[in-house]
Amino acid sequence: MWRDEMPLTKMNLHSNAAMPETESPMVSVIVPCFNQGRFLREAVQSVQAQTSADWECLIIDDGSRDNSGQIARELAQSDARIQLIEQENGGLSHARNRGLDASRGRYIQFLDADDTLANDKLEAQLELLRGTRELAACYSSYHLFFPAATDDLYREPMQSLKLDFDNPLRDLAARWESDLSIPVHAWLFDARLFRTVRFDQSLRNHEDWDCWMQLFRVNPKIFFIDRPLATYRIHGTSLSRNHNRQRDGFLQSIRKQQQLFASNQEMSRILTQKEAWVHHAYRDPGLARRTRDALQLQLMKLAPRSLKRAVKNALKRL
Repeated sequence: MWRDEMPLTKMNLHSNAAMPETESPMVSVIVPCFNQGRFLREAVQSVQAQTSADWECLIIDDGSRDNSGQIARELAQSDARIQLIEQENGGLSHARNRGLDASRGRYIQFLDADDTLANDKLEAQLELLRGTRELAACYSSYHLFFPAATDDLYREPMQSLKLDFDNPLRDLAARWESDLSIPVHAWLFDARLFRTVRFDQSLRNHEDWDCWMQLFRVNPKIFFIDRPLATYRIHGTSLSRNHNRQRDGFLQSIRKQQQLFASNQEMSRILTQKEAWVHHAYRDPGLARRTRDALQLQLMKLAPRSLKRAVKNALKRL
């Protein structure tokens, strides 16, 4: 949960022993954190457990009021590859952008403070990305984690959806949220894609979709690993939190893209259809119920018995 953006007046950087500027890491892992102290250590430990050890981890404490800062300082003091950047609350997009500004790696891995990575994620995706000189990005399928479940982890992949590699931009515009959802930490990006691109801090939400729309305009090469290399945590109200705010934020993002693609008839048509879908999907309780029932049916087929109750409880709130 991220508060509304506020003016920034303070920034501090902490690390046990900063790497020399000549020793740029292969991957910069950017971990924005706002009041996620109870999850932060687990998230960073999933980075430390990577089979590919050539990384830096930038924790951006976005004005947390819990123990996030203390935990981040402890992590930075114990591992020279970890740095803590503290700032007054500016929102998720600002925290990610602050990490991008400070990053030195050839590749960018985003990781929210309540999620985790499989221990071979970086190695598997680097193997593909390092094989091309083109601008490129790689994503994977992912696990769901239900904290209320008795199992430690939901071991079946939630998504193995493939983008249309021939035109990922069009596909992203057409199917996002209605038939496609890729969490930010499922990706590993060539850092060159972010030379001129940042997350839009004026958007209420859906800043990730807006950012991917910017990145895909340059038509990067896309790789996909059909193996769950990321874990996405489902909180008790994750599926239905701030319904109106999510709708308004998505519409705001779509209208921004409509302006950018005003001269492109095909993209204008797709974005107009997406705008109509958002209005309908967020207004029609029946559609929401049908979406919930379809998702529940899919999960019930995959989930172990011990997770079925947790799945049902979470989806009741949709």
